[in-house]
Amino acid sequence: MRRVRQLIPTLTMVAVAFVAGCGRVDDPPVDPVDAEPGVVAVFDGGQITVQELDDELLSRPANQRSPGGGDPGDWLEGVLGEMAVEGLLVRESERLDLGSDSDFMHEIEELRRQVTVARYIELSLPDPGPLSESDLRSLYEQRLSEYQRLPRRRVTHLFRRRGAETGDEELRTELAALRERVLAGEKLADLARELSDSQSRHQDGNLGWLTADALSAELSEILFSLEPGAPSDPIVTADGAHLFLVEEAEEGKTISFEEGRVLLARELSARRLEEAVEELAAPLQLPDHIRVAAADELAALVQAEDPEAVVLRADDYVVHLGELPLLNARAFRRSPAEPPTDVLARLERRERIYQHYRAASDAYLDRRLARIERLALATSARWHLLRELADNDDATLRSHYENHRRRFSSPLRLRVHSIEIAVDRLDDPSAAMGVLERFNAAGGADLVRFQALAERLGTTVEDHGWMTASGLGALHASWSLGDLAGLQAGESAPPLLAEGRLRLLLVTGRQEPELLPYDDVRERVRESYLAAQGQQLNAALEEELLLAAEYRVVRSELATWAKDVLDLVIDSGLD
Repeated sequence: MRRVRQLIPTLTMVAVAFVAGCGRVDDPPVDPVDAEPGVVAVFDGGQITVQELDDELLSRPANQRSPGGGDPGDWLEGVLGEMAVEGLLVRESERLDLGSDSDFMHEIEELRRQVTVARYIELSLPDPGPLSESDLRSLYEQRLSEYQRLPRRRVTHLFRRRGAETGDEELRTELAALRERVLAGEKLADLARELSDSQSRHQDGNLGWLTADALSAELSEILFSLEPGAPSDPIVTADGAHLFLVEEAEEGKTISFEEGRVLLARELSARRLEEAVEELAAPLQLPDHIRVAAADELAALVQAEDPEAVVLRADDYVVHLGELPLLNARAFRRSPAEPPTDVLARLERRERIYQHYRAASDAYLDRRLARIERLALATSARWHLLRELADNDDATLRSHYENHRRRFSSPLRLRVHSIEIAVDRLDDPSAAMGVLERFNAAGGADLVRFQALAERLGTTVEDHGWMTASGLGALHASWSLGDLAGLQAGESAPPLLAEGRLRLLLVTGRQEPELLPYDDVRERVRESYLAAQGQQLNAALEEELLLAAEYRVVRSELATWAKDVLDLVIDSGLD
């Protein structure tokens, strides 16, 4: 009876559909195959039994245990094909001796720790029960500020700088005329791009979303009194005159307790689990031969910036400093940016639990670990064989190389110099911005003129050397190679005002991308080709494996399996 109940509602659903929809129960097998009773598929050197099919279906997530709207016979044969391919790939892994690969073994050791510790926690920690309403509300009160969204406005801006002889009325008249053009149907963004003297013209006047707390009281009152789509009256200041237009308005909102309940429950559950695991691990000790870097040692390794430095060693399992961010993300689902001390403390705690439970007698865990290692071997063999297929088709790889030349070219490099000035050092920041903008607009600058400009502004020129996209992004988030790619030597980028500093960048040299020799980038070409054509290549590989192994489905046994499942259900009186 227990076995029958275990089969419901998964195998029975498949069996009913198979018997009702396929008409194969009493049919002779299409391809007669010599096989023992209870064997539903055979291939060179292997077979799949009814028990293995049962176990495979029951091990799958609920939404993968039935054919859905498809043909149940085709679906079942597809499942058997997947099982056969896995077996053949594992055999290939043995031929290729992938199990002795150090990277593979490190990955297996990591998976063993994750699964073993999860199993121990599952068995050792009592069911925490439902979260109480009072605890959830207490956490909500603690986080209330994070659940409040201030009113905000998305704003477009046009600015005209005051000239030496320009008066208030002249500025007001000029911007009133521009305002009338907007009211007549022109877009302020288009006018800002063409006429604005503000650096925001490079973003069509877009200032983004603004909240009142980020603005002066006067400007906040103006912007938050505007109706979306209606330009402001001209606003004249000492520097010039402004027009503002609110593109979108969002009123403030506080996310209610009920709206935030799911996130609150998730956070509180994670916090309680963390505390429970810490308490569980507290009395456990590491064996003497396992070494974990002490806090002062870890600090010195971080300071030395040596990614290969060993921070944890447990027999054949070794963790290097450079692995900590990725391990924190994969194993603990935490931010890769967490401090190394926190990540290593979490790994050390996990190691205490792992070493304590690894020798326990747990048949379920043994089966799970064996399954994980088998899947890992099959996956490694699959990629090895796919790479072999690609390597044996050099003509196709060369064609991929020629059709995607940009991928296999050296990056565009720009020789970059910059000027940077803290705004609080300037008597008139607006005037300084005007100087930088006029320099940029003139074009055709050389390093001598750039250095003269720096001296005039009381600063120096910094030489950043040859830079690629990543280097420019690190230099300042507002500069990207995409924005600067069109600059030639002697041209400067539009000046920036950000984080309280004025910046101007000058390109003094340019190295165009060059196609790298095929032999130098062949491995990159292969990986790119596999990424693009992996699905088709994988299907071809599986077909080749099954054909070479003379794989056959024993359809008569598969039909008998389906009918036996139905008979068991009928005989048991279960529905």
